[in-house]
Amino acid sequence: MAVNPNNTIFLAGLYSLPCLDKACLSYSTSIDNLRQEETVTVSLVPTNDTEFDAKSFSLKRIMSDIQYLMVQWKEADVLRRELRLSSIRTSEPESVSSLPRRSNRDHLAIDAKDLPVFDVRPQPITDDVTLPQKDNTYSLSSFLTKFERAYKNKDVDIKLHWQFNLEACFENTIYANGFNTNIKKPLLQ
Repeated sequence: MAVNPNNTIFLAGLYSLPCLDKACLSYSTSIDNLRQEETVTVSLVPTNDTEFDAKSFSLKRIMSDIQYLMVQWKEADVLRRELRLSSIRTSEPESVSSLPRRSNRDHLAIDAKDLPVFDVRPQPITDDVTLPQKDNTYSLSSFLTKFERAYKNKDVDIKLHWQFNLEACFENTIYANGFNTNIKKPLLQ
């Protein structure tokens, strides 16, 4: 059974997926109940003409109801499938192909506000490296994790573009001069 797309759009406003799911389940349950009733009716053995006429009338009514419910179930199922497909189509972003791929995104995709400030504090040196640090907030590993996360959140390859934004992390810190002298100048040479 084909559904006219114009009708599907119109009916999509009238029905929701949960409503159509319930309708399909209700039709299916009713059909199953009628088939059980049909089985019971067929198993009855009429003893006279009146019982025979009642049995044949009951079977005709059951078959008619089953046919009607089958048509209703098919229509609801087709409508449910069309509505599900249209909701999938509308939920997919149309601009997926227009999004830059990872290789096309560079350091400009990352806002300076998303970058962590280099605020690493000296940690006491211990002989046992398996002991956890008391405060990991100002550790070098914490800074590097936040820096990598800023790149991963914007889907930028950190291996290619790390040096451009690293300078922003050192701005306005006591380490800015050390960064410029020891890291930036050697990279530029």
